[in-house]
Formats: sequence, C-alpha cells, structure tokens
Amino acid sequence: MDFKDFMHLSDQADTLSGVMLYVLAGIGALLVILFIVWLLFKLSDFIQNRKKHTNLKEEPTDEEQLFGD
Repeated sequence: MDFKDFMHLSDQADTLSGVMLYVLAGIGALLVILFIVWLLFKLSDFIQNRKKHTNLKEEPTDEEQLFGD
C-alpha cells in the first residue's frame, strides 16, 4: 500500500465520519423535537386539568333553583 492508497482511505474515513455525524445529529434533533412535543402535550393536560378543577363549583340543579334545598 503506497501513500496515495493510504490518503484515499483517509478521505473515505473522513466522509464516513461526516455522514455518521450528520446521522447522529439528525437523530438527536428528532429526539429533541419529540421531547418538545411530549412536553407540550403534558402542559396542555396540566392546563386542562386546572381548568376542570377550578370549574368544579357545584351549581344548583334546576330543581334546587326552583324549590330550594
């Protein structure tokens, strides 16, 4: 193996490592996006539960309004 073959292997290794870096960065970005979407769903559930909890004041039924307790 002469120097030119060795340099060609080095170029291939650089290309492969660059591709692997892009693949890993893409997977990482996808995971970050999924985590943000998951947090948005959890935040939405939390807000909905707080709205339901604060609106649970017992309103009198129609009969109670007409005839009292």
